[in-house]
Amino acid sequence: MGRIVPWAGAAERFLIRDSVLGPIVERVGPIRLETRPDLFRSLVRSVVGQQLSGTAARSIYERLERSLGGMVSPERITEVGAVALRLAGLSRSKAITLCELSEAWLDGLPGTAFARLPDSEVERLLTKIKGIGPWTVQMFLLFGLGRPDVSAPGDLGIRKGVQRVLQAGALPSVAETAAQLERWRPYRSGACWYLWRALELPVETTTQSSV
Repeated sequence: MGRIVPWAGAAERFLIRDSVLGPIVERVGPIRLETRPDLFRSLVRSVVGQQLSGTAARSIYERLERSLGGMVSPERITEVGAVALRLAGLSRSKAITLCELSEAWLDGLPGTAFARLPDSEVERLLTKIKGIGPWTVQMFLLFGLGRPDVSAPGDLGIRKGVQRVLQAGALPSVAETAAQLERWRPYRSGACWYLWRALELPVETTTQSSV
């Protein structure tokens, strides 16, 4: 099991004062965002989750984990190869990405040292690997490293969450979502968590002023 991010309380106190997110914070309660202690597994989960719903991503990851005998490690993935990963339900591109990630990890990618690097450097290193883009890095920063100010405007759930809390008629663009997330610095990670939770609430409890 992971641990609740250390900034959860501060983020809740900050966001509850916001006219848009405050009512959601009151309804949902404390942030329960847990980090994943195994950073390699966290990255694998982020790759698996690309362009999938949370339910589908969990299902495929669990199949992958079973196919690897519970050993989700760079050594094990390198050993079994891309064909075995595809048999576990991964697309060809994701299987190749995981193989390349595993090789890079074994060849000296920072690994646990990621925790000491700034967000921008983590992104620079990881996006060198084909198939790892901004969204994958953002999910790793959130759920692997537990960073407090991650903005994920390209995430469909975040965009839908912004649409819900602003009572917007149309789904906001990535740029519009990014602009909205700016108001929640320095705890955009907390805002993202509450926006995801907003989608789980009845519609009438999420409608608030956008001012």
